[in-house]
Amino acid sequence: MSYGRIVAALLVGVLIGFSGQKSVTRAASTGDVVISEVAWMGTTASSTHEWIELYNNTSAPIDLTNWKLVSLSDNSPNFTISTANCSNVIIPAQGFFLLERTSDVTVSDISADCIYTGALSDSGEALALKDPSGSIIDTANGNGGPWPAGTTSPKATMERIDLEAPDSDTNWDTNDGIHRNGLDANNNPINGTPKAPRQRASYNARDVVISEVAWMGTEASANDEWIELYNTTDHAISLIGWRLESADGSPSIALVGTIPAQGFFLLERTDDNTVSDIPADQIYSGALSNSGETLILKDPSGNIIDTANGDGGPWPAGNDSPRATMERLDLLAPDSDTNWATNNGVYRNGLDAQNNPINGTPKAHKPPYVTIISPTAAAPVYVRQGESFNVSFTSDEMGTAQIKVNGTICGSGAVTAGVNTQTCTLPSPFAHGAYDLSVTVTDATATAGSKTETDAVHVIVANLGDINGDGKINVIDARLAQQHADGFITLTGIQFLAADVDQDSDVDSDDATAIAKKGIGLPTGIPWFALALPALAFLLMRSRRKIATLLFLLSLAGTLTSCTEFAGLPPPSGPAVFITSTSMPSGATRSLDIFVQNVTAQGGVASLQGRITYPAGKVSVQSLTGLNGFIVKALAIENGELRFAIVKPSPGGINTGAVARVTLSVSGAPGSIITLSWAASAQTPIVIGGETNSEIIGLSFGDGQVKVR
Repeated sequence: MSYGRIVAALLVGVLIGFSGQKSVTRAASTGDVVISEVAWMGTTASSTHEWIELYNNTSAPIDLTNWKLVSLSDNSPNFTISTANCSNVIIPAQGFFLLERTSDVTVSDISADCIYTGALSDSGEALALKDPSGSIIDTANGNGGPWPAGTTSPKATMERIDLEAPDSDTNWDTNDGIHRNGLDANNNPINGTPKAPRQRASYNARDVVISEVAWMGTEASANDEWIELYNTTDHAISLIGWRLESADGSPSIALVGTIPAQGFFLLERTDDNTVSDIPADQIYSGALSNSGETLILKDPSGNIIDTANGDGGPWPAGNDSPRATMERLDLLAPDSDTNWATNNGVYRNGLDAQNNPINGTPKAHKPPYVTIISPTAAAPVYVRQGESFNVSFTSDEMGTAQIKVNGTICGSGAVTAGVNTQTCTLPSPFAHGAYDLSVTVTDATATAGSKTETDAVHVIVANLGDINGDGKINVIDARLAQQHADGFITLTGIQFLAADVDQDSDVDSDDATAIAKKGIGLPTGIPWFALALPALAFLLMRSRRKIATLLFLLSLAGTLTSCTEFAGLPPPSGPAVFITSTSMPSGATRSLDIFVQNVTAQGGVASLQGRITYPAGKVSVQSLTGLNGFIVKALAIENGELRFAIVKPSPGGINTGAVARVTLSVSGAPGSIITLSWAASAQTPIVIGGETNSEIIGLSFGDGQVKVR
């Protein structure tokens, strides 16, 4: 065979030899390969039996030829990986690489990939892993101080906690002496895990939990299922050796990688397109049954750390149509049917394979779902600045609540799952108007969920009902509201706000009626109008002081011309108000007029409010109607008492004449005299209002009589 053919044959053989191998790549980024464990203290057999472990974080094998492991502190060790001193230079995908000092007996039952020279100082030094270009890919104890972990007595290694996280003192701990791998030169167990993943001494229930299950898939495909795990601890956990299994055997997933402290781990079925905009931490195979099954999470020792749908019945949450995930409510609480909820379609994260929003929160915390019960836009609260009111709401998680009105905090407190009631104290200043109410609940993972009710809080700055601002609510205010409603006057500013007692942004006859009823102590039909009670109390106090100056003369005289035999009390002289009197048969019904005379102060009478008492067994009042332009805005006919408020909306008061007519009947022995009395009381003060919107004083006042004939 010619020399050329020999060379060609050799080349073909080389190509054939390499054709059956996987491609080998070099790391290009920091952290692709990390220093995962350092036995700087040696072993129980000898303190010089030091060893170092590397780990490949990538999904492809890496050729480490001409990589260096060097001390940045004293240049010892300073070791170059090559075929001359290593039995292997390839670190497998997501696999380990072991370097033993001096000889291969350091870890007697595990073959070293390389034998190196150069001692590590027990007082600490900085180690660096460099690629062939000299770039630092990783460090261990990079700050050069004392070793952050590991002990000399007993001799226990320094293990990296999170293989994907940068080197830092907090990312190293000491082997626990329980989870171990390998033997030293004297066949003693090594307090370390050469060529094996680090494990903790023990895992507690729910250190890692199943936090969300998309057993229904996504809108893109029912097969696009995914599962989310959450690390409830404050340190990263290697999931190598962990398993996520279904009770029926599918899926059965050998977990790999690391789940960060208080972080998520996303598993997507079949490919990484299930959640198209969020990279999966691991791809798995095996379908979930839509009828329900139990998922079990086990640590490397086979201990059950958590379950999902542990009772094995139908899935406790999640929807198949529309497709919405099953989310864990309390990440720290055990698995139970009541600890799962269906995603509400409001709080979402991630896109499916067709870029539709996923009704779920992959790699994000589910927030508390909040619903405001009261107050709401349909049933608002009316409140003044500085006053308090109760807010009722539901939350599906425990946590803390913050209540805001128009973005201003007014209350806060602890929240339980279910219905909660907390107090909101409205701060100052706050302008008159309707404002939004919001409740935000923050759970144990510092995730917040909110609900807002539009226009649920109505802030009142005017003294509702006191339109003329005299500190009282009476018939004068009712007349002003009625005059605005009828278009005779226009109320603006604080007067308009005070007149709008039903807070519907309008002043109409309903407002006038409510004010008039308030003045004589009747229910207004507006429950929150009780806010005006402080003003009413002020009114009553002032009325007692002023009642002495309100001299009203009320007498009774017959309005029927045929009843001349009974004159009754004579009409008073001067400015006065009285009821015309009569004589009437027992059981008969007659009409008497409420009459004013010689009222000139402040333009005459434009409104009148009063209370008349009478013997209940002898007098029966049927009705009261307004006369000469006066209308009745409030009326109460009770046993022995008539309360009323009348107003004249049109301009111009009345100086002399009838303003109202009372229809009544009497009973009693012929010749008996029955007295009807104007009564000034704390509940219903007597008020006469003039056109200038204040009370008319200096009027005569007295009782009247009816004679039975």
